[in-house]
Amino acid sequence: MQFPIEEAARAIQTILAPAVMISACGLLLLGMQNRYGRINDRMRALARERLDLLPKRGDPVADVRLDAIERQMPDLLLRVRIQRNAVYSLFAAVVVFVADAFVIAASLFLATAMLNMAALAVFLMGMVLVLAGTVLAAQEIAISARAVVLEVEETMRL
Repeated sequence: MQFPIEEAARAIQTILAPAVMISACGLLLLGMQNRYGRINDRMRALARERLDLLPKRGDPVADVRLDAIERQMPDLLLRVRIQRNAVYSLFAAVVVFVADAFVIAASLFLATAMLNMAALAVFLMGMVLVLAGTVLAAQEIAISARAVVLEVEETMRL
């Protein structure tokens, strides 16, 4: 069986669509994992600060700071969960796009309508996961912005 170079080039070009999305997800994941790590670091720092301030209860400044920490921790826990889910969503999208590349390859060589539809459906599923991850990341950023404003306002009252 002869396989013309034009067919091979067309197959490679078709399979590249999911590969581009894998790269895009990778770039998004770099930023999201960095934010996820920063939230974790912030939670650890606040927990450490809280433990250091507990023996100083009764001091007005320590009490204000302890209250501030206790108000921030639930938001940080929520943010870390949302960011984790955003990261999971993008990792799942990468897996789906890799699977889609295989489905596309199979559909190019077997040329069945069912595989063609499957290739499109799998690609769209990957896009839904990218959308979900992006929406979750935006939600986490909104919570983060609110937390920063609250912390600055509390600091200004000291």
